[in-house]
Amino acid sequence: MAKLRINNTDFFWKHADILYASAGVNPSGYDERIIPFIALKILIDYEKVKFNFDYKNNFGLSKKDFQKIKGNNLRETFFNLISQIEKFSNFKYMKQEQKYNDPKSKSRKKENVIKYFIEAFNLKKHIKELTDDYLLEAILDVYNEVNFREVPKEQFKDLYETTISRMRKGKQRGFNGDFMGQHFTQSATVRLMCEVAYSKMNNKDKLAIYDPACGVGMMLIESYFFFKDKGLKTIEVYGQEIDLKVWLLAKIFMEALDIPNKIARGNTLTNPAFINGLNGNDSFDFIITNPPFGIDWKHEEKIISKNMEDEKKSFFFVVKDDKGKPILPPKGDGQFLFMLHIIKLMLNEKKKGKNAFAGIISSSSLPYASGKAQDLIRQAIFRIGIVDTILLQPQNMFSNTSMQTCIWFLNTQKMDKQTKYNLTLVRADNHELYTKHPDPIDNMKNTYSKKNIKEILELIKSLKKALPYKKKVISVKKENSIITKINISSELPLESEKMEDIDLYELYKELMETLDCLCKKRNKRKIAKVV
Repeated sequence: MAKLRINNTDFFWKHADILYASAGVNPSGYDERIIPFIALKILIDYEKVKFNFDYKNNFGLSKKDFQKIKGNNLRETFFNLISQIEKFSNFKYMKQEQKYNDPKSKSRKKENVIKYFIEAFNLKKHIKELTDDYLLEAILDVYNEVNFREVPKEQFKDLYETTISRMRKGKQRGFNGDFMGQHFTQSATVRLMCEVAYSKMNNKDKLAIYDPACGVGMMLIESYFFFKDKGLKTIEVYGQEIDLKVWLLAKIFMEALDIPNKIARGNTLTNPAFINGLNGNDSFDFIITNPPFGIDWKHEEKIISKNMEDEKKSFFFVVKDDKGKPILPPKGDGQFLFMLHIIKLMLNEKKKGKNAFAGIISSSSLPYASGKAQDLIRQAIFRIGIVDTILLQPQNMFSNTSMQTCIWFLNTQKMDKQTKYNLTLVRADNHELYTKHPDPIDNMKNTYSKKNIKEILELIKSLKKALPYKKKVISVKKENSIITKINISSELPLESEKMEDIDLYELYKELMETLDCLCKKRNKRKIAKVV
C-alpha cells in the first residue's frame, strides 16, 4: 500500500469546509478544532484506544461497552465516549510522574496525560457547538477516509505544521504554531546532526536523548529511529515543552510510535525538569534541539538573574564580568540562554566522568553577533573547549522562514589539553554541500541529500590536528572554500580582564569575504590568515 503523503491529503480542508459552511466557525479557530481530531485518529489507527470513528458500527465497541456511552443522539454518544476515553485506552507511555505533567507539582504520583488532552483542546465544547448529528457524521466520515498508520513517521510534524500554517497563515495568535520563534526542522537536518553525533560516540548499548525545547517531539522521534536503525538496543527520549497543546501532541506522537519517553511540561529556562540529569547515575548522551529564536524573556529576567547568582546551583553556564556579576545575554533573544543551559547540563555530566554530545541549531548571527555581552559569553564558551564544530547552513531550510542558521556541535570529549581551544567552521551553504528540496514547501527550498551528509561528515572528521598556538586572541586558517580552522589561544584573558578590543563581527565579515573569494579559486587551494 502506498504511503499517504500529508501535503497531498485534503482531509483537513474538508473538515474546514464543514466548520465554515455549516457551523459558522471563524477560520482563526480551525486549527484548534482539527488538530485534536488528528491526534485522536492517530491513537485509533495505532490501536492505542479501543474505539474508532465508525459511528455506524457502535464506534467499534462491543455491545456491552457501547451501552455504557450510548446517549440520546450521536452527538451525546460521542461526547460520552470522549469523556470516558481513559477507560477505553491501552496506553503504554502516556502515564508519567505528575511532576513532569504539572510544573507546579512535586508529586511523583503517576497520572494519565490524556486527561489534559480533553481539557486543553476544549474538545467537549467543540462537540457541543455542532448543531446536529449530520455535522458530526460528516466530520467523522472525513477522518474515516484516512489511515495515519500509512503516514511516514517523518511526516508526523506536518500534521501539525501544515494545519497551523495553512489554516492560520500567521494572522492569528492562540495556537502557537508559527509563533514563539518555532521553526520546524526538516528530516535531513536531523539525520545530519545524528550522523555527526554517532561518529563522535563510542559504542553504546543504551542511549538517552534530550531536547530542552522539544515542540511536538519530531527531533526526538527521528533521532530515536536513527539510532535504532544503527542497532542500539535501549533508547530513551527526554524533553521539555512550555506550550500545553504542543506538549500533548509530543506525548501522543510518541505513544503511537511506542517510544519510551519522559516529556516534561514547563519553562526550561526557569524550571528545567532535568537539570539534575536522569534518575540514579544515568546521563544524557545526546542533546539535540532547535530552540526558539528571538524569544523575549524580559518577564523572566528576575528569576534567571537570581538563579545565575549561585554558579554551582544555577541552571546555566555562568559567565561573569570583571566585577564578578553574571552577564546576561540580550533580553530579546532567548537562544543564548538555551545554549548556556545545555552547556551546564553537559558540564554536570563531565563532572560525573561521563561524556555528552550536543547538536544545537541557532540563528547564523549567534557565532558573531556584536555586543559586549555576546562577545564575553561566546569567548567563555570557546575557552572551555566544548565547541567541536559550527556548521553554517544554507538559507531556505525551513518552511516558515528563509533565514540562514548554524548548527553548533558541542562535545565534552574535546575538553582536554591537546584540543581544548580548537573548533571548526564548516560552510554547508557552499552550493556543493546541499541540494534543492524534491518537495519544497513555502520557504523550504533546500535540503541535504545522503551524499551531502556524507561529504559534510567527512569534512568534519578530516580536521583533527590543531594549529600551533599564537599570541593572538583568535587565528583562522582557511584550507579551501568550505573548511575553516579556528584556534582560540590559550592565552585568552580571564573573566576579570576586559576583551573590548576584540571585534568578532569585523573578524567574521573579513572571514566571509575571504571565503567567498576562495570559492572562485578552489583549485588553487589558497591559504590565508585572519588575525
